[in-house]
Amino acid sequence: MRPPQAPPRDAVAPDERDDYDAVVARALGKFGRLPPYHAALLNSPPFAAALNAVGLVVRAAGKRPDSYSHAERELVDQVLSADFGTNVLQRIHVPDAVAAGVRVEAIRALRADDESGLSEDERQLAAYVRAVVSGSVADEQYEAIEARLGARGAVEYTIFIAFLQMTIRLWQAFGMDDPSDAEIDATVAELASGARDLDGFRKRIG
Repeated sequence: MRPPQAPPRDAVAPDERDDYDAVVARALGKFGRLPPYHAALLNSPPFAAALNAVGLVVRAAGKRPDSYSHAERELVDQVLSADFGTNVLQRIHVPDAVAAGVRVEAIRALRADDESGLSEDERQLAAYVRAVVSGSVADEQYEAIEARLGARGAVEYTIFIAFLQMTIRLWQAFGMDDPSDAEIDATVAELASGARDLDGFRKRIG
């Protein structure tokens, strides 16, 4: 049955309850509820805790000067969502992207499969994201990303791309809600017009 529901706490093995409690506490603190994806993962508390921990690490990298920025991270969401033909992450990540500094024009270009709408800088990142996903990273591509982000940043960005690919596929496999293109396009239009308040998203990005 999709999406999988979280098991009750008393059905969890005693040695896995710390992981279960940590995931629930983080979700309640961040969202005020237990979102469906977190609930699905809680069928395996150790996996849920491990994936939550990676999620914290990949978001925190943008706070350091020696890795990718929040905008560079959020651009990956836009590239993969467009390439995979899914909106499962887009209710949150379109506003997150704009709040982090991704251009609305870039989001529209990716959604329209129109590379001419991307800057040279954005095309470099999009090409690298796609090369990581397809297993076709060339030496010169990696060297360019390393020159841009540093040795640590290049490794972290590559890990994040693979992690996000897995996350999107998990959302799809677990049957998470996939908003319509019309809904997401309306959100993009609101962001382009300035009608959407981004203060909450900026605080969440931190």
